[in-house]
Amino acid sequence: MGKKAEKLIDEQYPRLQRIPGPFPIEKFIEFRLRKTFGFEYAVKALPDGLEAMTVLRKKIMIFSEETWEGLRAGTPRARFTAAHEVGHVSLHVKDLGPQILENRGVLTLKRGNIPPYRDPECQANAFAAALLMPTYHMEKLLKERKGPQEVCEIFNVSLEAACYRIGNIEKYLK
Repeated sequence: MGKKAEKLIDEQYPRLQRIPGPFPIEKFIEFRLRKTFGFEYAVKALPDGLEAMTVLRKKIMIFSEETWEGLRAGTPRARFTAAHEVGHVSLHVKDLGPQILENRGVLTLKRGNIPPYRDPECQANAFAAALLMPTYHMEKLLKERKGPQEVCEIFNVSLEAACYRIGNIEKYLK
């Protein structure tokens, strides 16, 4: 997941390779999503509790009005949600798209029966974390003893996302 996220950064915003900062997820969705992946986006009323969804069959990413407003305001939760949906497009169009088209319906996955490394939701979360907090910058920041609050400020992510990402990266630095 991390390699695909970093490849997207390299192709779309190469300046972010050199200088750690917030990935412009809102601008990417508004101005580059269609050209990069062939997907549109829409803002619509969604059922309570649903922040966003990606309909692979229709090649559209749909955001709730609340999530879109949060994204435009730069709120960390909305930014992560948007990056998560980009993760679905980047990671799952090739694999799950044909299955959905073949079945002509929605692919239903029972998450309890799927190992985390194969779970599309876990994969999209890992992609979002790597897109918003790239590994190469995180490793450097951790070596400089930067903490979660500094990660939040640098990348405009939530404290929860920063702590989770730091924990995952520290496992591999030891």
